Amino acid sequence: MKAQSSVYIIIILLIGTLKLNGQLVSIGQASDNKLTRSEPARLVATYPGEDTVKNNFLINTFVSVNIHWLESTISLIGEIQQNTLINKEQNVLQLGGKIEKSFALIQELNVRRNHSIQKLLLYSEMSVKYSSDRIKDEKSLQMIFSNSFSIPTPFDNEWLNLTRPFVIWPPDENNKHLSETSKWIQYKHMHNIGLEYIGNDDLVMINGSFSIELYPLSGLLYTFVQKYGILQLRWIYINHFDISDADTRLYIGPQNTYGAALNYKFDPKGESAISIGYEYIKGGNPLKGLDKVEYGTVTFNAKVNL
Repeated sequence: MKAQSSVYIIIILLIGTLKLNGQLVSIGQASDNKLTRSEPARLVATYPGEDTVKNNFLINTFVSVNIHWLESTISLIGEIQQNTLINKEQNVLQLGGKIEKSFALIQELNVRRNHSIQKLLLYSEMSVKYSSDRIKDEKSLQMIFSNSFSIPTPFDNEWLNLTRPFVIWPPDENNKHLSETSKWIQYKHMHNIGLEYIGNDDLVMINGSFSIELYPLSGLLYTFVQKYGILQLRWIYINHFDISDADTRLYIGPQNTYGAALNYKFDPKGESAISIGYEYIKGGNPLKGLDKVEYGTVTFNAKVNL
């Protein structure tokens, strides 16, 4: 009798921070910069029941241990980027460290309270990694210098607040005042600008990354479910530009990710939430050994902060 075949699929997506012994442990999709660290880690595993079909994996995750020292953050990083579900397979292991610091570019002195109000912040970080590409059988040193900006203090003008990166605007608490804007849509954008170096190819690149998240009907849906950001649409654009004219086999160019999801937040700040959605990815990433590909995934996301 022919044995009945079966396929077991495990899907776990996780982004979060766990505080252990006074140190911060972070989990996300890729450790390269602030934008990629905001994306959830991904694990998809398929185990066919027949011996003639191999097991397949999609793993995009990093774990870092972060220590705060002298107004800086020093991190030890371990990362796996593996995808055997596509024709051009990917399997990269990375180990390294990172140092991060923020700088106040514009600040004002509040005389009454005798402290400074930060108007514009620059987040800068430098990471050094050992990278092993098991598909191309290559090992290399990677160095990444990345920057992003933040505007911590809101503007008085609501429309100017759309320029503030890394924050949802209008914020959830404004919906309680029935803001006309927040009833119909909420908005968030993130970015990164930096330099990247891959040692074995002597490759120097400029990285430019940008993402937009839209939460349509957020305030109106709050009336029914008492939660914000139920619907989410997003676009992530990552591009690498070779400025060294290096002779390399790596794909250098854009990567676009388009997604739609349903979210449910467990706490008012949205630090713990689950979602289910669809992502369509087109492009590649030389830092992760990913050639130009095109595929879609149905995802279940869990965002956890304890």
